[in-house]
Amino acid sequence: MWSKDFDKWNTLKQQLDSSETEVYFKPREVWYCSIGVNVGREEDGHNDLFERPILILKVFSAQLFWGVSLTSRLKPENLYYLSFRHDGVEYSAIISQLRLLDAKRLIRKLYTISPASFNEIQLRLIEEMATTETKSDSQ
Repeated sequence: MWSKDFDKWNTLKQQLDSSETEVYFKPREVWYCSIGVNVGREEDGHNDLFERPILILKVFSAQLFWGVSLTSRLKPENLYYLSFRHDGVEYSAIISQLRLLDAKRLIRKLYTISPASFNEIQLRLIEEMATTETKSDSQ
């Protein structure tokens, strides 16, 4: 069984937090992002920087944004994975992994997705939020 290296991630997280680096980002961009080692079924980062691709959905300030993890593993039968194509390659946005992130985690920009793909992902998130809200209201 694979064990998670929380100590190594904690060391890197401290370095990221003290970083003075400024990056400029906007919605629709896909960046490698140090998301770290996470608990349970939350998506983990990979490699020495604990990175994975993140789609920037909404920018709140020069330092904070909503991002959603991406994967190249396709799960068309799963409601929480939304597929899109970029440069002939298929990716999935894991809409269940939406999270608030700090710009200090951003490593490097990869590409910008099409407006059509971005709008589709936004609509699915809105639908999912409305469904969740309706379910919690009825309880």
